[in-house]
Amino acid sequence: MIVLLVLDGMRRDYFDRHAASMPTLTALRRRSAWFTQAQVNVLPSNTAVGHSTIATGADPGVHGITGVSTYDWQGRRRHDMFAGCDPQDLLAPTIADVWQRATAGRAVILAQGSIDRAATPLAGHGACLQDGTPVVLASYDQQTGAWHSNPTCFRLPDYLKDVNASTLWKASPEWMGHSIDSTTAVRYSALFPKFEPTRRSP
Repeated sequence: MIVLLVLDGMRRDYFDRHAASMPTLTALRRRSAWFTQAQVNVLPSNTAVGHSTIATGADPGVHGITGVSTYDWQGRRRHDMFAGCDPQDLLAPTIADVWQRATAGRAVILAQGSIDRAATPLAGHGACLQDGTPVVLASYDQQTGAWHSNPTCFRLPDYLKDVNASTLWKASPEWMGHSIDSTTAVRYSALFPKFEPTRRSP
């Protein structure tokens, strides 16, 4: 089993300063390999570029993701990377793609994130890979408060299709003094992890 867990924006010193507040991560750290000097240096240091670099092991000049968005000169509009969970901007194979090919599509690949540009590069190309199969990808849709995917390349587990983040604020529109009564506000609250899929396998 391979688990790639990316804690977007997590400071290295938090693992020491807040170890008692993160018992699962602390236990994983103690039982796993821990590289104190490991670095992934890419510019710009944003989610789309960083996650693509981690997923492919390649630099932006190779995997093709150089920012959160680019300007489409032909369409004369902004182009957001991975919008709609579309992996086509990613020019290099990912660890998920390599694993899928190595097992002839039998590998169970799951990717989940709170925004398309976080989840999609970690899922790879799924069925959009030549001879690929639809791997599981669940990304939070801030407009609707639901989980979504790109059915052309990926699949969304049935048990996620009818859940909505609005359940988090039904009892109260505030949590710990912070407003959480919208699909966007709850996404940026510390309550959001309770909504993320962790209990069932697809």
